[in-house]
Amino acid sequence: MDITGGKILITYSDGSTEVIDMTAEMVSGFDNAVIGANTVTVTYEGQTATFEVQIVKAKVTFLMDDGTIISEKEYLFGDTVEIPEVPQKPADNTYRYEFAGWDQEVQNCTGNAIYKATFTPVYIDYTVEFQDEDGKVISQQTYHWGDAITIPDAPAKLADNTYTYTFAGWDKEVATNCGGNATYMATYKSAYIEYTVTFQYEDGTVIKQETLHYGDAVVAPENPAVPDGYAFLGWDKEITVCQGDATYTLVLEKHVIPGDLDNNGLVNSDDVIQLLLHISLPDMFPITSNADYTKDGAVTSDDVVQLLLHISLPDMFPL
Repeated sequence: MDITGGKILITYSDGSTEVIDMTAEMVSGFDNAVIGANTVTVTYEGQTATFEVQIVKAKVTFLMDDGTIISEKEYLFGDTVEIPEVPQKPADNTYRYEFAGWDQEVQNCTGNAIYKATFTPVYIDYTVEFQDEDGKVISQQTYHWGDAITIPDAPAKLADNTYTYTFAGWDKEVATNCGGNATYMATYKSAYIEYTVTFQYEDGTVIKQETLHYGDAVVAPENPAVPDGYAFLGWDKEITVCQGDATYTLVLEKHVIPGDLDNNGLVNSDDVIQLLLHISLPDMFPITSNADYTKDGAVTSDDVVQLLLHISLPDMFPL
């Protein structure tokens, strides 16, 4: 019992009165550890007064901030109040909560008391990430629940030898507002790259042309037509599988007919005239084939005779 503020009214025999402060030394017979009735005696100047005090336990309650009871216990006056363990408030989508203490200082028991837990809300950060299909991060941002999500510009994927790529969207629908951690991955639509493979003559005339994809087999035309007096030797480079646009040019070899000095495919008197002109005026009438039919190291009238004999009797006088 706390007697602070207690007063004693004294009445004297002459009828006068006086009010004095009560002190602890005046009080006896009280034990606040005894539950129930206590007789309290107050003594002053040899005079006594008695009265009964009913001792009851006080209830001390600790509550969550929503009023849920954490603990509730009865104490006697002056008892040390037992503080419960730090309470935990579950996070919601937006916040996690840190215990900030009780709404008032916890003291030894002085009567019924209620203490309410207080919490500091702390925003929960969510990570929203946009990735390329290889996992490389395109953008990464931190949001709070319900924030509007910013979608990055459409990424681009470089073409390889076989395909070009067009952005086809994200692997799942992008939420308008943040609803937690999320990862979105880019997807692409592929389209074959078409390559042109051409087989042609030396003058650019196309023999065969086709559209292929990277790695396709390249098939050369069979038995390409060649001009009279020429033989097909092959193509100007090795034919491989398709590795891009390519042009193959026909390689020809001119047939050299001994004695055909005017290169018309025939050996006749015109060639004799051509040889005579060459012997007389070599600079004005050059020849491209070997006319040393006698194999004496010089082109002379003897070679003209040899050519005439060949024209008349080719089997007897081969060149």
